[in-house]
Amino acid sequence: FGECFVTCFYAVHRPADGTLAYANAGHLPAILIRPGEPPEQIGEALAQPLGVGSVFPQRTAGFPVGADLVLYTDGLVESRTRDLTLGIEWLLAGIPGLLTAADLETAWDKLVDELTRGRHDDDIAVIHVRHRGEDSP
Repeated sequence: FGECFVTCFYAVHRPADGTLAYANAGHLPAILIRPGEPPEQIGEALAQPLGVGSVFPQRTAGFPVGADLVLYTDGLVESRTRDLTLGIEWLLAGIPGLLTAADLETAWDKLVDELTRGRHDDDIAVIHVRHRGEDSP
């Protein structure tokens, strides 16, 4: 089989202190959106995947009530005809408008369709986490 590897972005929300601890093993950076701030990429983009790397530094970021975290696969932002960097820029530009939508599921479907132009050559997954404050102490 040869060498095997897998990418992973791992995050743990700590509601008691309003933080998010995370580590990245070769996955695309996550997107953190704090209330009143522009979307921010977190997690080193060039980290080595599991099975290749052996050190995965943990970082911490503020994750207050009202913050959002978005994780996604490369199928959403990269294609044979679109550069990964450009796709991530388009995703970052589309998120602020999406966050004000009354129906997030429909808004995400629309944004995915816009980013992929209705066609994709790789799998697409999006995980959107919103800190609503229900788990705060």
